[in-house]
Amino acid sequence: MIVSIMVKIFFLLGVGFFAAKVGLLQESLKKSLSDLLVYVFLPANLFVASQEAFAWNKLVGIGQVALIATAYYGIVMAACFAAGMLRFGERKKSGMFTLLVAFANTGFVGISIVGEVVGPDGLIYAAIYNCVFDVIYFSVGLLLLQEDAKGNLVAVIKENPLIWIPIASVILYVLPIRFPPALTEAADSLGACMLPTSILIIGAEIASMDVKTFIVNRLAYATSILRMIFIPGLVFVICMLLPIDEKLAITVVLLTAMPSASLNVIMGRRYDAYPEYATATVMQNTVLLLLTLPVVIHFCQTLI
Repeated sequence: MIVSIMVKIFFLLGVGFFAAKVGLLQESLKKSLSDLLVYVFLPANLFVASQEAFAWNKLVGIGQVALIATAYYGIVMAACFAAGMLRFGERKKSGMFTLLVAFANTGFVGISIVGEVVGPDGLIYAAIYNCVFDVIYFSVGLLLLQEDAKGNLVAVIKENPLIWIPIASVILYVLPIRFPPALTEAADSLGACMLPTSILIIGAEIASMDVKTFIVNRLAYATSILRMIFIPGLVFVICMLLPIDEKLAITVVLLTAMPSASLNVIMGRRYDAYPEYATATVMQNTVLLLLTLPVVIHFCQTLI
């Protein structure tokens, strides 16, 4: 499985890289592909997952993953922000450090990897995990980048459609009805586009990287080690000790092993909160993923 997944990833990365280099995969197309991932391929995948046979243990797992994600973000954010304030003594820099360590690219990249490794069961768990991500990031998370701001949790929930997609899939899963197989198979064909599209985009992003940007940034190295090695390792040990379903445990570990969310770069620019540091860290993380992902998958498959 590991060899198969890594061959797919390297092949798709190469295609995305060269497509960007020759001008086939430009910024406008990357934006369109990202929108397709979020609003078409992801909902299709979750719809397919919602059509699986109902089982109480999966419903319990959905509640567990929501609690685990909430506890994870609460603990990691509090620890990182406190450490950041002690080290930097500055709110914005501490806030960016916190977001880069705590919030990984659990969206279309994380969900794509989970779908490949775990299957449909993992997709619903990953979607609920991302639901918690969205609520916390766009409420509490962004407050850390601002000197004086007020969070509006209600507005976040209303305005972010990504929160409602996994909730709708859970409702469909619980309802005692199932759609015709032909419709599920058609949606499955759409959902299968998630992994190739997401990796193509990453390949295009790597093609546009300025190597010097992330080679010389020492703080980015420390952040990358925390994000890509320490956090996944710690979560792995905790998941081994928790009495939770194996697929749920693997899903959580894989999501926490993803590189820092590229959303951090966007928000760093928006709030003038060290965007260069955010860019260097995300670049490092993305490249480091190629080395750490097979190790994480191996440990998940053999030990959990």
